[in-house]
Amino acid sequence: MLNRRLSLPYDTLAVLFGCGRSTMYRMLERTGQLLDQHGTVIEPIASPENLVNLIASTKTAC
Repeated sequence: MLNRRLSLPYDTLAVLFGCGRSTMYRMLERTGQLLDQHGTVIEPIASPENLVNLIASTKTAC
């Protein structure tokens, strides 16, 4: 789960996977519910500087 591990926003993930924001939001909500039901915790990691730059460039490219 990239959004939980790397704290990537929905719109960035939607661009990366070639789908709409609403589709990404629904899928992440459903998957999150399943993870929660099973007690699976995905801890976030500290974002390296190059990842922050990648996210910023992805947002401006849209």
